[in-house]
Amino acid sequence: MMKEKKCVYYDKHKWPNVVLYRKGWLERMFKYKKNMKDFTGDMLEVIVEPELKYGKKESVQVKYDECYFYANDGQRRI
Repeated sequence: MMKEKKCVYYDKHKWPNVVLYRKGWLERMFKYKKNMKDFTGDMLEVIVEPELKYGKKESVQVKYDECYFYANDGQRRI
């Protein structure tokens, strides 16, 4: 097992547990995608509404990256 040190990045995207988790995540996302709008066209300007069954609600995917997550790190409250 590799010992990790602070400030050192290890690429773990090929580790078996990560690959297995990602496979399950993708399967769940494809199920959710049926209830989401789809965007097509050269500039993604065409919106395709989902065909929802009675009682189903539209799903909305919210994306963020670490820039937002760490945006206020190191700031003091006033």
